[in-house]
Amino acid sequence: MHGDVYGTLEAPPDAVRHDLILIDVDHSPDERLGEENGAFYTEAGLARAKDHLAPGGVLAVWSYAEHSPFADAMRAAFAEVRVEPVAFENVVLEETETNWLFFGRDPVPTP
Repeated sequence: MHGDVYGTLEAPPDAVRHDLILIDVDHSPDERLGEENGAFYTEAGLARAKDHLAPGGVLAVWSYAEHSPFADAMRAAFAEVRVEPVAFENVVLEETETNWLFFGRDPVPTP
């Protein structure tokens, strides 16, 4: 995908569906680089983004902060949601930092 990822996910999907969409644009759902990105972090925005996923596909969102309201919006949009801490050594600050990954998916129905 090239261009404005939030604009692309806001629009109806084309014929290509994705197995994974990873968003690492804003600092967190509350600290966005632009206010126009805010709609993505809502239940409705996540539902529109989900339309771009292939069956069983995963939407993943990186955030520097855990954010319970966003996790709740993910749970409203997806059947399965995981929130995973990611600890790493920040060599600039010389300390261990924790960021967060939010994963959402709808399982493929079994026949």
